[in-house]
Amino acid sequence: MLKLRSRGFLAYIIIFFFLYIYIYNPIFVFVKIGLVKVLLLLSLIFLFKNWGKLREYFRDYGDITKLLLFAIIYCLIVKLLNSGNANTPYTMFVWLLETTLIPIYLINRLFVKYNLSLLGSLLPISIIAACISLFLLINPSINDFVLGGIIEKPYENNLGVWSRCFGIAEGLTNSYGIIQGVFASVCLLKGRESAKYYLFAILISLSVIINARTGIIPIAMTLLYVVLNSIKGGQIKFFVLIAFSTILILNIVVKYEEEISSTISYVTVFFTSTYDYLIKGETGDDYYSYLEGFIHFPQSIAGVLFGEGRTMFGDKNMGSDIGYVNQIYTGGLVYLMTLITVQIRIYGKIYRRCKEHFFVVLLFITAFVINFKGITFCISEGFSRFVMLLYFVLLYNKIHPNNQIKLGL
Repeated sequence: MLKLRSRGFLAYIIIFFFLYIYIYNPIFVFVKIGLVKVLLLLSLIFLFKNWGKLREYFRDYGDITKLLLFAIIYCLIVKLLNSGNANTPYTMFVWLLETTLIPIYLINRLFVKYNLSLLGSLLPISIIAACISLFLLINPSINDFVLGGIIEKPYENNLGVWSRCFGIAEGLTNSYGIIQGVFASVCLLKGRESAKYYLFAILISLSVIINARTGIIPIAMTLLYVVLNSIKGGQIKFFVLIAFSTILILNIVVKYEEEISSTISYVTVFFTSTYDYLIKGETGDDYYSYLEGFIHFPQSIAGVLFGEGRTMFGDKNMGSDIGYVNQIYTGGLVYLMTLITVQIRIYGKIYRRCKEHFFVVLLFITAFVINFKGITFCISEGFSRFVMLLYFVLLYNKIHPNNQIKLGL
Protein backbone atom coordinates (compact mmCIF):
# COMPACT_ATOMS: atom_id res chain seq x y z
CA MET A 1 0.00 0.00 0.00
CA LEU A 2 1.03 3.64 -0.38
CA LYS A 3 3.23 4.96 2.42
CA LEU A 4 1.87 8.47 2.90
CA ARG A 5 4.53 9.58 5.37
CA SER A 6 7.31 9.14 2.84
CA ARG A 7 5.97 11.74 0.42
CA GLY A 8 4.15 15.05 0.54
CA PHE A 9 0.39 15.40 0.50
CA LEU A 10 0.39 17.12 -2.89
CA ALA A 11 2.46 14.31 -4.40
CA TYR A 12 -0.01 11.78 -3.01
CA ILE A 13 -2.95 13.67 -4.58
CA ILE A 14 -1.17 13.75 -7.95
CA ILE A 15 -0.41 10.03 -7.75
CA PHE A 16 -4.02 9.23 -6.86
CA PHE A 17 -5.60 11.31 -9.63
CA PHE A 18 -3.19 10.23 -12.35
CA LEU A 19 -3.61 6.53 -11.60
CA TYR A 20 -7.38 6.83 -11.05
CA ILE A 21 -7.77 8.61 -14.37
CA TYR A 22 -5.59 6.05 -16.16
CA ILE A 23 -7.54 3.04 -14.89
CA TYR A 24 -11.10 4.40 -14.64
CA ASN A 25 -11.09 7.31 -17.13
CA PRO A 26 -14.25 9.13 -15.94
CA ILE A 27 -15.98 11.16 -18.64
CA PHE A 28 -17.34 14.33 -17.04
CA VAL A 29 -20.28 16.07 -18.71
CA PHE A 30 -18.49 19.42 -18.78
CA VAL A 31 -15.45 17.90 -20.55
CA LYS A 32 -17.16 15.36 -22.86
CA ILE A 33 -13.98 13.29 -23.29
CA GLY A 34 -12.27 10.80 -21.01
CA LEU A 35 -9.67 12.43 -18.77
CA VAL A 36 -7.13 9.84 -19.91
CA LYS A 37 -6.66 12.18 -22.90
CA VAL A 38 -5.10 14.70 -20.48
CA LEU A 39 -2.57 12.06 -19.48
CA LEU A 40 -1.93 11.36 -23.16
CA LEU A 41 -1.15 15.05 -23.76
CA LEU A 42 1.25 15.13 -20.78
CA SER A 43 2.86 11.94 -22.06
CA LEU A 44 3.40 13.40 -25.52
CA ILE A 45 5.07 16.49 -24.03
CA PHE A 46 7.27 14.40 -21.75
CA LEU A 47 8.37 11.96 -24.46
CA PHE A 48 8.99 14.78 -26.93
CA LYS A 49 11.57 16.08 -24.47
CA ASN A 50 12.82 12.59 -23.58
CA TRP A 51 12.76 10.76 -26.91
CA GLY A 52 15.34 8.26 -25.75
CA LYS A 53 12.88 6.84 -23.18
CA LEU A 54 10.55 5.74 -25.97
CA ARG A 55 13.35 4.26 -28.07
CA GLU A 56 14.58 1.93 -25.31
CA TYR A 57 11.10 0.43 -24.96
CA PHE A 58 10.52 0.17 -28.70
CA ARG A 59 13.32 -2.36 -29.06
CA ASP A 60 11.13 -4.86 -27.23
CA TYR A 61 7.68 -3.59 -28.26
CA GLY A 62 8.54 -2.98 -31.91
CA ASP A 63 7.20 -6.32 -33.20
CA ILE A 64 3.84 -5.72 -31.52
CA THR A 65 3.72 -2.13 -32.81
CA LYS A 66 4.27 -3.33 -36.37
CA LEU A 67 1.41 -5.83 -36.09
CA LEU A 68 -0.88 -3.11 -34.72
CA LEU A 69 0.04 -0.67 -37.48
CA PHE A 70 -0.64 -3.40 -40.05
CA ALA A 71 -4.08 -4.02 -38.48
CA ILE A 72 -4.88 -0.29 -38.46
CA ILE A 73 -3.91 0.24 -42.11
CA TYR A 74 -5.59 -3.00 -43.19
CA CYS A 75 -8.91 -2.06 -41.50
CA LEU A 76 -8.75 1.41 -43.02
CA ILE A 77 -8.34 -0.06 -46.51
CA VAL A 78 -11.18 -2.57 -46.00
CA LYS A 79 -13.42 0.20 -44.66
CA LEU A 80 -12.73 2.47 -47.63
CA LEU A 81 -13.22 -0.31 -50.19
CA ASN A 82 -16.56 -1.30 -48.66
CA SER A 83 -17.75 2.15 -47.52
CA GLY A 84 -18.03 0.63 -44.05
CA ASN A 85 -19.05 2.26 -40.79
CA ALA A 86 -16.35 0.80 -38.52
CA ASN A 87 -14.22 3.37 -36.68
CA THR A 88 -11.73 0.62 -35.81
CA PRO A 89 -8.66 2.34 -37.34
CA TYR A 90 -9.22 5.33 -35.03
CA THR A 91 -9.97 3.34 -31.87
CA MET A 92 -6.95 1.08 -32.41
CA PHE A 93 -4.66 4.05 -33.02
CA VAL A 94 -5.92 5.69 -29.82
CA TRP A 95 -5.37 2.41 -27.95
CA LEU A 96 -1.82 2.18 -29.30
CA LEU A 97 -1.02 5.70 -28.09
CA GLU A 98 -2.74 5.46 -24.71
CA THR A 99 -1.36 2.05 -23.80
CA THR A 100 2.19 2.82 -24.93
CA LEU A 101 2.96 6.46 -24.21
CA ILE A 102 1.02 6.86 -20.96
CA PRO A 103 2.52 3.79 -19.20
CA ILE A 104 6.05 4.98 -20.11
CA TYR A 105 5.17 8.43 -18.75
CA LEU A 106 3.67 7.05 -15.52
CA ILE A 107 6.63 4.72 -14.96
CA ASN A 108 9.16 7.54 -15.23
CA ARG A 109 7.19 10.33 -13.56
CA LEU A 110 5.45 8.38 -10.79
CA PHE A 111 6.63 4.82 -10.16
CA VAL A 112 10.37 5.46 -10.40
CA LYS A 113 10.34 8.97 -8.93
CA TYR A 114 8.25 8.05 -5.87
CA ASN A 115 9.43 4.43 -5.56
CA LEU A 116 5.92 2.99 -5.98
CA SER A 117 4.97 -0.63 -6.42
CA LEU A 118 2.46 -1.35 -9.16
CA LEU A 119 -0.34 -3.05 -7.24
CA GLY A 120 0.60 -1.38 -3.98
CA SER A 121 -0.46 1.85 -5.69
CA LEU A 122 -3.45 0.58 -7.66
CA LEU A 123 -5.20 -1.46 -4.95
CA PRO A 124 -5.93 1.55 -2.68
CA ILE A 125 -7.38 3.33 -5.71
CA SER A 126 -9.61 0.34 -6.55
CA ILE A 127 -10.79 0.27 -2.92
CA ILE A 128 -11.69 3.96 -3.09
CA ALA A 129 -13.53 3.34 -6.38
CA ALA A 130 -15.47 0.51 -4.69
CA CYS A 131 -16.34 2.76 -1.73
CA ILE A 132 -17.67 5.37 -4.16
CA SER A 133 -19.84 2.70 -5.83
CA LEU A 134 -21.29 1.48 -2.53
CA PHE A 135 -21.87 5.05 -1.32
CA LEU A 136 -23.85 5.79 -4.47
CA LEU A 137 -25.78 2.53 -4.08
CA ILE A 138 -27.05 3.48 -0.63
CA ASN A 139 -27.72 7.08 -1.71
CA PRO A 140 -29.91 6.84 -4.84
CA SER A 141 -30.63 10.57 -5.02
CA ILE A 142 -26.92 11.40 -5.08
CA ASN A 143 -26.35 8.67 -7.65
CA ASP A 144 -29.06 10.18 -9.88
CA PHE A 145 -27.28 13.52 -9.65
CA VAL A 146 -23.87 12.02 -10.41
CA LEU A 147 -25.21 9.97 -13.32
CA GLY A 148 -25.78 12.57 -15.99
CA GLY A 149 -25.10 15.60 -13.81
CA ILE A 150 -21.40 14.97 -13.25
CA ILE A 151 -20.37 12.05 -15.45
CA GLU A 152 -21.68 10.98 -18.84
CA LYS A 153 -24.36 8.29 -18.62
CA PRO A 154 -23.36 4.87 -19.93
CA TYR A 155 -24.93 3.75 -23.18
CA GLU A 156 -28.65 3.02 -23.18
CA ASN A 157 -29.42 -0.68 -23.14
CA ASN A 158 -32.00 -2.56 -25.18
CA LEU A 159 -34.75 -1.89 -22.65
CA GLY A 160 -34.26 1.85 -22.91
CA VAL A 161 -33.35 2.29 -19.23
CA TRP A 162 -30.20 3.02 -17.26
CA SER A 163 -29.24 0.11 -15.05
CA ARG A 164 -26.45 -1.06 -12.75
CA CYS A 165 -24.54 2.22 -12.78
CA PHE A 166 -22.90 3.12 -9.47
CA GLY A 167 -19.52 4.80 -9.68
CA ILE A 168 -17.38 7.51 -11.20
CA ALA A 169 -15.78 5.74 -14.14
CA GLU A 170 -16.26 4.90 -17.78
CA GLY A 171 -17.98 1.68 -18.80
CA LEU A 172 -19.87 1.12 -15.55
CA THR A 173 -21.93 -1.62 -17.20
CA ASN A 174 -18.90 -3.42 -18.62
CA SER A 175 -15.21 -2.46 -18.32
CA TYR A 176 -15.46 -1.06 -14.76
CA GLY A 177 -16.67 -4.38 -13.39
CA ILE A 178 -13.94 -6.29 -15.23
CA ILE A 179 -11.02 -4.28 -13.87
CA GLN A 180 -12.58 -4.32 -10.38
CA GLY A 181 -12.86 -8.10 -10.72
CA VAL A 182 -9.13 -8.25 -11.48
CA PHE A 183 -8.28 -6.14 -8.42
CA ALA A 184 -10.55 -8.27 -6.23
CA SER A 185 -8.64 -11.29 -7.54
CA VAL A 186 -5.34 -9.64 -6.57
CA CYS A 187 -6.68 -9.16 -3.04
CA LEU A 188 -7.63 -12.84 -2.85
CA LEU A 189 -4.10 -13.80 -3.92
CA LYS A 190 -2.57 -11.42 -1.36
CA GLY A 191 -4.73 -12.85 1.41
CA ARG A 192 -1.86 -15.19 2.25
CA GLU A 193 0.05 -12.09 3.41
CA SER A 194 -2.69 -10.54 5.55
CA ALA A 195 -6.35 -11.30 6.30
CA LYS A 196 -7.27 -7.67 5.55
CA TYR A 197 -6.96 -8.40 1.84
CA TYR A 198 -9.88 -10.83 2.02
CA LEU A 199 -12.03 -7.99 3.37
CA PHE A 200 -10.80 -5.73 0.57
CA ALA A 201 -11.71 -8.48 -1.90
CA ILE A 202 -15.27 -8.54 -0.56
CA LEU A 203 -15.56 -4.76 -0.79
CA ILE A 204 -14.29 -4.61 -4.37
CA SER A 205 -16.40 -7.63 -5.37
CA LEU A 206 -19.54 -5.81 -4.25
CA SER A 207 -18.72 -2.98 -6.65
CA VAL A 208 -18.61 -5.64 -9.38
CA ILE A 209 -21.93 -7.22 -8.41
CA ILE A 210 -23.87 -3.96 -8.48
CA ASN A 211 -22.40 -2.79 -11.79
CA ALA A 212 -21.01 -5.22 -14.38
CA ARG A 213 -21.33 -8.88 -13.48
CA THR A 214 -18.82 -9.98 -16.11
CA GLY A 215 -16.20 -9.08 -13.52
CA ILE A 216 -17.27 -12.15 -11.53
CA ILE A 217 -15.31 -14.31 -14.02
CA PRO A 218 -11.76 -13.54 -12.74
CA ILE A 219 -13.00 -13.54 -9.13
CA ALA A 220 -14.53 -17.02 -9.50
CA MET A 221 -11.37 -18.44 -11.10
CA THR A 222 -9.13 -16.92 -8.42
CA LEU A 223 -11.39 -18.04 -5.58
CA LEU A 224 -11.26 -21.62 -6.87
CA TYR A 225 -7.47 -21.41 -7.13
CA VAL A 226 -7.12 -20.01 -3.59
CA VAL A 227 -9.52 -22.57 -2.09
CA LEU A 228 -7.68 -25.49 -3.70
CA ASN A 229 -4.33 -24.17 -2.50
CA SER A 230 -5.71 -23.55 0.99
CA ILE A 231 -7.06 -27.11 1.23
CA LYS A 232 -3.69 -28.40 0.08
CA GLY A 233 -1.87 -26.28 2.66
CA GLY A 234 -4.34 -26.86 5.49
CA GLN A 235 -4.93 -23.16 6.11
CA ILE A 236 -7.81 -23.07 8.60
CA LYS A 237 -7.88 -19.27 8.88
CA PHE A 238 -8.97 -18.99 5.25
CA PHE A 239 -12.15 -20.98 5.91
CA VAL A 240 -12.89 -18.91 9.03
CA LEU A 241 -12.67 -15.81 6.85
CA ILE A 242 -14.89 -17.39 4.23
CA ALA A 243 -17.54 -18.06 6.89
CA PHE A 244 -17.30 -14.49 8.16
CA SER A 245 -17.43 -13.16 4.59
CA THR A 246 -20.53 -15.24 3.84
CA ILE A 247 -22.35 -13.78 6.85
CA LEU A 248 -21.34 -10.26 5.83
CA ILE A 249 -22.46 -10.75 2.23
CA LEU A 250 -25.79 -12.25 3.32
CA ASN A 251 -26.46 -9.16 5.42
CA ILE A 252 -25.76 -6.94 2.44
CA VAL A 253 -27.97 -9.11 0.22
CA VAL A 254 -30.85 -8.73 2.68
CA LYS A 255 -30.43 -4.95 2.78
CA TYR A 256 -30.12 -4.51 -0.99
CA GLU A 257 -32.15 -7.48 -2.12
CA GLU A 258 -33.39 -6.04 -5.41
CA GLU A 259 -29.95 -5.10 -6.76
CA ILE A 260 -28.12 -8.21 -5.53
CA SER A 261 -30.82 -10.81 -6.28
CA SER A 262 -30.78 -9.85 -9.95
CA THR A 263 -27.08 -10.72 -10.03
CA ILE A 264 -27.67 -14.09 -8.35
CA SER A 265 -30.40 -14.81 -10.89
CA TYR A 266 -28.09 -13.76 -13.73
CA VAL A 267 -25.29 -16.09 -12.59
CA THR A 268 -27.69 -18.99 -12.02
CA VAL A 269 -29.29 -18.61 -15.44
CA PHE A 270 -25.87 -18.34 -17.09
CA PHE A 271 -24.59 -21.64 -15.68
CA THR A 272 -27.84 -23.58 -16.16
CA SER A 273 -28.15 -22.26 -19.70
CA THR A 274 -24.53 -23.18 -20.42
CA TYR A 275 -25.15 -26.73 -19.19
CA ASP A 276 -28.34 -27.07 -21.28
CA TYR A 277 -26.64 -25.62 -24.36
CA LEU A 278 -23.40 -27.65 -24.23
CA ILE A 279 -24.65 -30.95 -22.76
CA LYS A 280 -28.27 -31.20 -23.90
CA GLY A 281 -28.10 -29.02 -27.00
CA GLU A 282 -31.09 -26.98 -25.80
CA THR A 283 -31.42 -23.22 -26.01
CA GLY A 284 -34.72 -22.57 -24.22
CA ASP A 285 -35.98 -19.02 -23.80
CA ASP A 286 -33.11 -17.55 -21.82
CA TYR A 287 -29.44 -16.65 -22.23
CA TYR A 288 -28.44 -18.81 -25.20
CA SER A 289 -31.64 -18.33 -27.16
CA TYR A 290 -30.98 -14.61 -26.82
CA LEU A 291 -27.32 -15.17 -27.69
CA GLU A 292 -27.99 -17.10 -30.88
CA GLY A 293 -29.38 -13.95 -32.46
CA PHE A 294 -25.98 -12.31 -31.94
CA ILE A 295 -23.97 -15.06 -33.64
CA HIS A 296 -23.84 -14.49 -37.39
CA PHE A 297 -21.15 -13.76 -39.96
CA PRO A 298 -20.77 -12.18 -43.42
CA GLN A 299 -22.55 -14.21 -46.08
CA SER A 300 -19.67 -14.28 -48.57
CA ILE A 301 -16.39 -16.17 -48.16
CA ALA A 302 -14.52 -12.97 -48.98
CA GLY A 303 -16.40 -11.22 -46.20
CA VAL A 304 -15.46 -13.90 -43.68
CA LEU A 305 -11.81 -13.91 -44.75
CA PHE A 306 -11.21 -10.19 -45.31
CA GLY A 307 -14.13 -8.43 -43.65
CA GLU A 308 -16.61 -5.80 -44.79
CA GLY A 309 -15.30 -2.75 -42.96
CA ARG A 310 -18.34 -2.46 -40.72
CA THR A 311 -19.41 -3.18 -37.18
CA MET A 312 -22.67 -4.81 -36.12
CA PHE A 313 -22.72 -3.23 -32.68
CA GLY A 314 -26.02 -1.37 -32.34
CA ASP A 315 -27.24 -2.43 -35.80
CA LYS A 316 -31.06 -2.38 -35.81
CA ASN A 317 -31.47 -5.39 -38.09
CA MET A 318 -28.55 -7.73 -37.33
CA GLY A 319 -27.02 -6.24 -34.21
CA SER A 320 -24.38 -8.12 -32.23
CA ASP A 321 -22.38 -7.23 -29.12
CA ILE A 322 -20.01 -10.18 -29.50
CA GLY A 323 -16.44 -9.02 -30.04
CA TYR A 324 -15.37 -11.88 -32.30
CA VAL A 325 -18.40 -11.40 -34.57
CA ASN A 326 -17.77 -7.68 -34.91
CA GLN A 327 -14.08 -8.20 -35.56
CA ILE A 328 -14.83 -10.61 -38.42
CA TYR A 329 -17.30 -8.14 -39.94
CA THR A 330 -14.66 -5.41 -39.60
CA GLY A 331 -11.61 -7.13 -41.07
CA GLY A 332 -12.38 -10.83 -41.40
CA LEU A 333 -10.27 -13.67 -40.12
CA VAL A 334 -7.17 -11.80 -41.28
CA TYR A 335 -7.87 -9.01 -38.80
CA LEU A 336 -9.06 -11.31 -36.00
CA MET A 337 -5.98 -13.55 -36.24
CA THR A 338 -3.76 -10.46 -36.18
CA LEU A 339 -5.45 -9.32 -32.95
CA ILE A 340 -5.08 -12.77 -31.42
CA THR A 341 -1.39 -12.81 -32.39
CA VAL A 342 -0.93 -9.44 -30.68
CA GLN A 343 -2.60 -10.76 -27.51
CA ILE A 344 -0.46 -13.90 -27.48
CA ARG A 345 2.74 -11.89 -27.90
CA ILE A 346 1.80 -9.43 -25.14
CA TYR A 347 0.78 -12.07 -22.62
CA GLY A 348 3.65 -14.34 -23.64
CA LYS A 349 6.19 -11.65 -22.73
CA ILE A 350 4.37 -10.86 -19.49
CA TYR A 351 4.32 -14.56 -18.58
CA ARG A 352 8.08 -14.94 -19.08
CA ARG A 353 8.85 -11.89 -16.94
CA CYS A 354 6.29 -12.26 -14.13
CA LYS A 355 6.80 -14.87 -11.41
CA GLU A 356 3.07 -15.03 -10.59
CA HIS A 357 2.15 -17.26 -13.53
CA PHE A 358 -1.40 -17.91 -12.30
CA PHE A 359 -2.13 -14.18 -12.36
CA VAL A 360 -0.89 -13.87 -15.95
CA VAL A 361 -2.97 -16.87 -17.04
CA LEU A 362 -5.96 -15.32 -15.26
CA LEU A 363 -5.55 -12.08 -17.23
CA PHE A 364 -5.10 -14.01 -20.49
CA ILE A 365 -8.27 -16.10 -20.01
CA THR A 366 -10.23 -13.03 -18.89
CA ALA A 367 -9.19 -11.13 -22.03
CA PHE A 368 -10.43 -13.85 -24.38
CA VAL A 369 -13.67 -14.40 -22.42
CA ILE A 370 -14.65 -10.73 -22.22
CA ASN A 371 -13.95 -10.26 -25.93
CA PHE A 372 -16.93 -12.56 -26.38
CA LYS A 373 -19.04 -10.26 -24.19
CA GLY A 374 -18.02 -7.18 -26.16
CA ILE A 375 -15.30 -5.67 -28.37
CA THR A 376 -12.27 -5.73 -26.06
CA PHE A 377 -9.09 -6.56 -28.00
CA CYS A 378 -7.07 -3.38 -28.56
CA ILE A 379 -9.80 -1.10 -27.20
CA SER A 380 -8.78 1.53 -24.66
CA GLU A 381 -10.54 0.62 -21.41
CA GLY A 382 -9.48 -0.09 -17.83
CA PHE A 383 -8.58 -3.76 -18.22
CA SER A 384 -6.38 -3.37 -21.31
CA ARG A 385 -4.74 -0.22 -19.92
CA PHE A 386 -3.84 -2.12 -16.74
CA VAL A 387 -2.43 -5.07 -18.70
CA MET A 388 -0.24 -2.74 -20.77
CA LEU A 389 0.95 -0.89 -17.66
CA LEU A 390 1.96 -4.28 -16.25
CA TYR A 391 3.69 -5.08 -19.55
CA PHE A 392 5.77 -1.90 -19.52
CA VAL A 393 6.61 -2.14 -15.82
CA LEU A 394 8.01 -5.63 -16.46
CA LEU A 395 9.86 -4.31 -19.51
CA TYR A 396 11.30 -1.47 -17.42
CA ASN A 397 12.53 -4.05 -14.90
CA LYS A 398 14.21 -5.96 -17.70
CA ILE A 399 15.95 -2.83 -18.99
CA HIS A 400 16.86 -1.60 -15.50
CA PRO A 401 17.64 -4.72 -13.43
CA ASN A 402 19.31 -2.67 -10.65
CA ASN A 403 16.38 -0.28 -10.16
CA GLN A 404 13.29 -2.46 -10.51
CA ILE A 405 9.67 -1.49 -9.80
CA LYS A 406 8.01 -3.92 -7.40
CA LEU A 407 4.82 -5.54 -8.65
CA GLY A 408 3.27 -5.88 -5.20
CA LEU A 409 1.90 -9.38 -5.89
